[in-house]
Amino acid sequence: MIISGTAADAEISKVQPASDEDAGLDNFPYLRLGDEDFERLSYALAKRSAPHGITRTWDDAAHMVRGADAGRDVLLTKAGRSVGVIQCKRLESQMALPAVFREMAKLILFASVNGDLRFDADLIYFLTVARDPSGTVVDYFARRAEIEAGKAEAIKAAAIEVRDTYVTLKPLDDATVERRVLEALPKLSINLLRPVDLDEWLGREPTVAARFFKRRVVVDNSVVTDRLDQFEQIMNGLRGDVKQLAPVTDADIKLLREQIEDTPESHRLNVGIAMLFGFPREMFVGRPNLEKRIGRLMEVLKEIDSDYTDWVFALARTKAAEICDSAEAMYAPMIARNIPALFLGYVAKECLAVGLSGSVMSDIIQKLSGAPLLDDDEARLGQARADVVAEWGRYLAGEFGGMVGDADDLAFKHLIISRTLEGLSSQADIERALEAGADLLKPRLFAAADAIRAMCKHKVSIVLTGTRGIDSAEGLQRLFDTIRGLEALKSSGGPA
Repeated sequence: MIISGTAADAEISKVQPASDEDAGLDNFPYLRLGDEDFERLSYALAKRSAPHGITRTWDDAAHMVRGADAGRDVLLTKAGRSVGVIQCKRLESQMALPAVFREMAKLILFASVNGDLRFDADLIYFLTVARDPSGTVVDYFARRAEIEAGKAEAIKAAAIEVRDTYVTLKPLDDATVERRVLEALPKLSINLLRPVDLDEWLGREPTVAARFFKRRVVVDNSVVTDRLDQFEQIMNGLRGDVKQLAPVTDADIKLLREQIEDTPESHRLNVGIAMLFGFPREMFVGRPNLEKRIGRLMEVLKEIDSDYTDWVFALARTKAAEICDSAEAMYAPMIARNIPALFLGYVAKECLAVGLSGSVMSDIIQKLSGAPLLDDDEARLGQARADVVAEWGRYLAGEFGGMVGDADDLAFKHLIISRTLEGLSSQADIERALEAGADLLKPRLFAAADAIRAMCKHKVSIVLTGTRGIDSAEGLQRLFDTIRGLEALKSSGGPA
């Protein structure tokens, strides 16, 4: 059964958005989507546009009912005629080449039985994967003509396996199955959409990204009280210079204590993420009231945490760039210049895990995510080297399927890669070059890691006092001291 038009669009309302909590260097978390939502994502994108570098030959899309896909999850049409299909595979493990042949064979054989797709003209075929497939799959889509000629027996075997799996196809004999698949396969214009390709596509379709992934919530502060307007004017008008920023002192604690002690227990409330003073508890009675009002605090905290996350990663990138510009980097193999950003990215994640989540929650998140456990900087350096080996090993093997950009961009990227790989002809060469580079850069890398931790590896908290915090001459004076101190820090560096 095919769902199209308003019925297919209505399916989007059933999406359960996936949380995207790692604001570091990661891609969208496609594996956090359910199988059906991953299919709906492809449908929603195809309804609006085409992947990068692909001419949009369709003007509409239809979503297949799950369980009846027959080798296609999304049908692409032009003026009501089928011109392409999208097959979605949300697999936890890497998809291998035999599985790709089975998916294509399934599409062709079901079409031949149902008569709903014709292969008398080219048909565009997208295989969309939630996780990067094996290298042989990437290689096949990149060098199809060269590889497919030697895979005839594997393709026949995949076709027979598909026939034996589905009752509808069992009446077909071996010769018919093999002939139909081998005749129709050249008519498929095949394209592989990896996570990096989906990232680029979603970047051009922000409304789709927002529907399928929980993005940061921007706090609307366009409407403010007169009191806060005055507060902003005070901050904008402050100028001055002090030797250092004043910390939270006993005077601040005294002001906070007075605010708390002036509030009766009937108007104090601990909601886990915040302690509220002065608000009547009755405001929060009932689940709708609690979710609505505490939800606003959650949105503010999420925005601040996201901002802090971006700042810490920007600091890591700045320090990585400084290392790449150092004298040590000039004597290191060029490929080793990929290490600092990855290594300091792991350090930034470590700081944020402790600062934003705490050690207990960090341990739980690590176990649930299955991310590698990196106990110290030696382990982080080793993981960064392994990441570079994996990525550049693919380039060395000629796998460039994940690259995006126009012809000039791609040509420049290939030039950079070729120069970086000069003198490196094997995986072992890459590993040796990275080992030598890591030894040269290690002192600077570890010093930068210590500097980031000294600045950022602290559990963060916010005491939000409201305008009561400046409801006295002493409170205003503390505000003035803080703003002047921040002015003095402008020249001390760090990302803005």
